[in-house]
This record gives sequence, structure tokens and C-alpha cells, in this order.
Amino acid sequence: DRQEAELLWTKNELAATKVQMEQEKARVEQEAKVRMERMEQKTARMEQELTAALKEIERLKGGN
Repeated sequence: DRQEAELLWTKNELAATKVQMEQEKARVEQEAKVRMERMEQKTARMEQELTAALKEIERLKGGN
């Protein structure tokens, strides 16, 4: 009986740990997704600014 109780307790602990790990994984993945989206937005803004700056340089040089 004692071994069965210990085994059941261990199984419950493992199940709880698995749930916690899955929750932590989901949290970390969501955080990474948000960071990636922010980085993509920042990159897009920088590309727009660079394009605008290059156009202004061409304009000042007397180009188009």
C-alpha cells in the first residue's frame, strides 16, 4: 500500500510538473513572438527611414 501511495504521489507530481513546464513553454513562446513582432516593426520603420533618406540624398544631388 505504501509503495502504491508513493507511486501515485510521484505520478501526480510528474503530471503537475509537466503542466507547469507546458505553461512556461507557452509563456516563453508568446513572449518570443511578441519580441519578434516588435523587431519586425522596428525593421520596417528603419527601412522606410532609410529609403526616405536615400531619396533625399538623391534629390539634394540633383537626381530624381
